[in-house]
Amino acid sequence: MATAKSVVFTANGKTQEAQTGDTQYVSGTITPGPANFFTINAANIDFQINSVSKLQLTGTTLAAQSGVNFSGDGSGLTAIAASGITTGTLATARGGTGVSGFTNHAVLLGGTSSITSASTGVSGQVFTSAGSGADGAYADTVTATFGSASLSTSTFTLNAANGVFQDVGLSIKLPSAGTYLVTASVRNDINTSSGIGFIVIKLQNSTDGTDIANSERMGANSGAINQYYLANTEITEIITVTASKTIKVLASRNSATTYAVSQVVNASDGRSRIQYVKIKP
Repeated sequence: MATAKSVVFTANGKTQEAQTGDTQYVSGTITPGPANFFTINAANIDFQINSVSKLQLTGTTLAAQSGVNFSGDGSGLTAIAASGITTGTLATARGGTGVSGFTNHAVLLGGTSSITSASTGVSGQVFTSAGSGADGAYADTVTATFGSASLSTSTFTLNAANGVFQDVGLSIKLPSAGTYLVTASVRNDINTSSGIGFIVIKLQNSTDGTDIANSERMGANSGAINQYYLANTEITEIITVTASKTIKVLASRNSATTYAVSQVVNASDGRSRIQYVKIKP
C-alpha cells in the first residue's frame, strides 16, 4: 500500500510504488490519478530516460539536463527575474542590443540589427554627426585661427572713374582651406563740388579674381555739394575657400561730377581694418 511518502505510478495497467530511497523504473505511459495529478513527496527528484537524466528537481530548482529544451511561446511564464537570464543575446527586435558587450567609454550607435560602439577617439576630440545616412565619428575641434590687418596707408584717395572699383590697400590672407568669418570696418569720406555722390565698398577674393557675393555695402553719401560726409562701413561675410586665399577691400566712387574728397582713411579717430576667424575646417 502507498504511504504518505511514496509515489504510485500506473503504466500499462500495472501499479508501481516508489518509496523514500527507492529507485523505480516505469515503462509505458504514466497515468495520473482521478484528479489528473499525482504527488511526488520527496526533496530531490531525477527524471531519467534510458538511464540518462533529463530533468532534475532539487529543492525549488527545476533544471533541464542533457540538452533538453523547453518549448512553447513562453506566454505563461511570469515574474522572471532578469538576474536569472545568464546566457544568450537578446535581439534589438525584442528590445535588446543584439550584442554581448560594448567598448568601454564609447558612444553607442543605433542600428536595425544591433547596437554598436563608435571608436573612442582621442582626448579633446568631439563627436560629429555624419548625417542621417551614416554613423558619426570623433573629429578634431577647429583650431583657433584668426588674423587682422589695417589699411596700409593713412589715406587712400579714390580717383578712378565713377563705378570703377580700386584696391584700397586693405587685405588679409586666409591661411588654409576652410570656412571663415570675415569682417571689415572701413572709414570713408566724401565731399562733392558738383553733383551728389556716394562710395561703395566690397570684398574680393583677389587670388581667384572673384568678388565675394553680396558683399557690396554703401559708404559715405553726400547729401549736398561742398559738404563733408564721413561713414564707417561694416562688412561681415562667411567665406569658404579650398586653399589659402587673399581677401581684399575694394571701393568705388559714384554719381557725382566733381569730387573735392573721396577717400578711405585709417587714423586714430577712425580705423580701417579687416579680420578673420576660422569657424570650420
